[in-house]
Amino acid sequence: MTLDSGFDSEANHITMCGQGLIPVIRPIRYAKQSEERIAERREAFELYQGIYKERYRIERSFAWED
Repeated sequence: MTLDSGFDSEANHITMCGQGLIPVIRPIRYAKQSEERIAERREAFELYQGIYKERYRIERSFAWED
């Protein structure tokens, strides 16, 4: 499941993983998070980065139509 960085919270991750979903959220570097947590999120993001790039292309296409 690809989401915007606004959904990057521990509660959301627990909920999504509990439902069998894999959250693909680009980590926020400037957020008040520990370096350890950012590294963990970055590793998961890089594993599924192709999905995130495809989502970006689709959303950009819809924006052009508007």
